[in-house]
Amino acid sequence: MSTGTGEPVQPCPDARRAAFALALSSPRSPGPYESGTDEELLPLVRQRVPAASHEECLEALATVRSLCNSVYDLCNEFRTGRYGTGASATAKAVNHLAHTSPGFSRREYEEIFSAGLLWTAF
Repeated sequence: MSTGTGEPVQPCPDARRAAFALALSSPRSPGPYESGTDEELLPLVRQRVPAASHEECLEALATVRSLCNSVYDLCNEFRTGRYGTGASATAKAVNHLAHTSPGFSRREYEEIFSAGLLWTAF
């Protein structure tokens, strides 16, 4: 997404955190991201972060939606053994996620990976 000047919009950290929390709001799937459009989810983020602009919130939603899609694929691959076995496999998978979906904290990558393992188990 870009501004009227053509410069990319960066999600504000608070909007990104609010969008991330939406993804973790269901233990069985990133529910809101599966059933809702960004325009439908926008009010939920704006309610939590009223100071963030419309564009910042949309960018945050798009960033987290992309992360959710990536974690689904990664966790399915993890289950096939692509990253090996044991604790080192988990670290490799989380590192790969961080490399392919930058912009989140280590704790967030670990949280979404754990959630992704639950999501892909159902």
